Amino acid sequence: MRDCKKSLCLVLVLAAILLASMLPGCGGNDKETTPTPMPTDTPAEAPTDAPVEAPTEAPTEAPAEPPAEVPEESPPLPGTPISKDKTTIIQSISNIVGEGEVLLLEGAKYGTFKLVINGKLPINESEYCLGCFETIKMGPNLSIPMNLFTEQEYDESPKVLSVITDYGSTGATKAYGQYVMEQLIGGVAFLYFQIETVTTLDGEERTKVKSPPVIEYISFQEAILEIPIGAEDVVSIVSGPDGATLKKSGNGFILLEGEAYIVD
Repeated sequence: MRDCKKSLCLVLVLAAILLASMLPGCGGNDKETTPTPMPTDTPAEAPTDAPVEAPTEAPTEAPAEPPAEVPEESPPLPGTPISKDKTTIIQSISNIVGEGEVLLLEGAKYGTFKLVINGKLPINESEYCLGCFETIKMGPNLSIPMNLFTEQEYDESPKVLSVITDYGSTGATKAYGQYVMEQLIGGVAFLYFQIETVTTLDGEERTKVKSPPVIEYISFQEAILEIPIGAEDVVSIVSGPDGATLKKSGNGFILLEGEAYIVD
């Protein structure tokens, strides 16, 4: 009985061993599985030395041309410009030219203009031209009536405070008196009278004031006059923004500085 048990136990053990050998991964007869090696990083081959090309410069673009400027249209001129190169002739004005200068400015009162005169103004056959001096200066943006430069009839009975006569060895050398002008608001004006030569009964030549008195010229010393602008004054001289300086030459003008125009 005991031998039978031993035999049975041995059979069971062998059966268990046999069963175990049949299971995968068990038993000593199985070949060992060699693990697959992990891939290793193969160092990259160094690139061979190749000629390095210089970077190609991008073509330089020419700067764009600025748009062409459209010239601005000049404003129309206010009138006929007085030339610097030649005398601008005005047939209607006088050809009298006095010594010295006159400065023309805007008057203190509306509708007037002012004259500041230093010089001598000749009287031509009882006519005179109040603005006819060698040098004429105008203030900026000023409009002066052209009749200032035309001959006016002179007053045959001017108001003179007193007549002073200077004498030399042969008689009178000059005679003058302070002139009372209606338009004069400053400075002084003198009338100078013509001197003539006469022969006395003894045959001597003497000088004396012409009789009846004849005015030779008016002398102005810092004289300031204020003149109204008449409604009939349609032709004018107009100065530019910086004023103007004119030279009177006969019955015309030459521009020396600034701008001036004849406007009608």
